[in-house]
Amino acid sequence: MALREYEYFLAIAEENNITKAAQKLHVSQPSLTQQLKRTEHELDCKLLIRTNNGVQLTEAGETYLQLSRQILQLYENFQYEIGQLKKLACGKLRIGASWYLSTTFVSPLVSEYTRLYPGIQIDCIENRTSLLLEQLHSGQIDIAFVSRFPHENAQNQKRLTYVPLYRDKMCVVAHTGYQMNKTKDCPWIDLTALDEQPFIMFRPNQRIRQITDRIFAQAGIRPQIRLTTYGFPTAIAQAAAGIGITILPEGYVETVREQYDIQVYSLAPEYCAYWDIGAYYPYYDIMPFALKAFVDKIQGHFEQ
Repeated sequence: MALREYEYFLAIAEENNITKAAQKLHVSQPSLTQQLKRTEHELDCKLLIRTNNGVQLTEAGETYLQLSRQILQLYENFQYEIGQLKKLACGKLRIGASWYLSTTFVSPLVSEYTRLYPGIQIDCIENRTSLLLEQLHSGQIDIAFVSRFPHENAQNQKRLTYVPLYRDKMCVVAHTGYQMNKTKDCPWIDLTALDEQPFIMFRPNQRIRQITDRIFAQAGIRPQIRLTTYGFPTAIAQAAAGIGITILPEGYVETVREQYDIQVYSLAPEYCAYWDIGAYYPYYDIMPFALKAFVDKIQGHFEQ
């Protein structure tokens, strides 16, 4: 039997009610009822009886409850001991991220993690979000840091757990000598003034290009594509050289802004000019130690 079956039965016994147990476990009541029926069928005996006051354990149910507690406690002890051994010994963690996310925050997190767990080998894989998710589903990586479109449903990725981390807004970047149409009292730029202006764009298969195209369509403007590139460094360098205007994530621009002679402007909220940064990893009943320690590190970092 899976550990989940013991956890489910323990919750039913403790709550004395299947509905309350389902709420505690964050599962649907029908799913919990079906799991109970499967357990009783497998054991070929009745474990509990429904009453007006909740549920009543049968004699077999009382025995199964004791067994469930013992097994869960043994597994908890085992997991702790193995975790301690892995901290001191060895392990492997395969981390996927885009080049941008690797440079802005994943790399510092990895450095902190390796100092805490020097025995764990880290393999960093850089790729596009779509390919990272494919690699995650196929088991080639253990965790993927990705950027999601505005309103994109994280639940579309079956059998994956999603952890939201932060929101990264887009901004308009141009050379300081470029005359931008922005009123003094307005915190953001008027995109309609950029119609048919020269732009530095990204490749169509990149998420930032798809977000940019949607922003332009919403603003009703037609940019002149002066240059197409894959990398953020090329885009900001060419914008600083006066080749054209570009749109980049604020998180990246802030890390390199002092290196370039540029002006930076925000976009109006109605354009939903942002992407959400988060991490996907496979769903586990019991998460591997190396991955769990890294996820805990991530969540602790962003809670500070």
